Amino acid sequence: LAASPTNVLSFKEAGRIIIAAERKHAETRSRIRGWSNEQLASELTTAISGKTKLIYQLGHGVYVEYTDPQGQLRMWYPKNKDIVRGSWGVRDVRGKMRACFQYSNAVNPVTHVYEPTECVAAEQTLSGAEVLQSWNGDVFHLMENRIPYSKDAMDMPSPLGS
Repeated sequence: LAASPTNVLSFKEAGRIIIAAERKHAETRSRIRGWSNEQLASELTTAISGKTKLIYQLGHGVYVEYTDPQGQLRMWYPKNKDIVRGSWGVRDVRGKMRACFQYSNAVNPVTHVYEPTECVAAEQTLSGAEVLQSWNGDVFHLMENRIPYSKDAMDMPSPLGS
């Protein structure tokens, strides 16, 4: 399923990601300006569906998320002992297409607050700015509703054999 944590994201590298993310978001915003909602919805669905992503976000750390083509998701979140279940979809939120994620049992390890739902701007998803690595399919078998191990906030797991 997953190798033990051998790679850890450094705080220096995390800082570089945060700085580069703003530029990537702006570039993507320019690239998609003028796209129809139908085109945005299609691109967002393609970018999310059937993918496992290793993601870094300030305040969350590194987490792994698998989004299946039927709209379910499973997340391997730092410090959580169990898999986080949820769903995803693409929605029109006040005239703008957004990638939306609903989590059933996620507790932020920094704030200790339950975070059930978020909708993110198209440029955040389409830029891939926070994505450290992406694989096709459920490479950690998260849909089996188990985490490989309880990971620390900056652990960067990789699937066995990759």
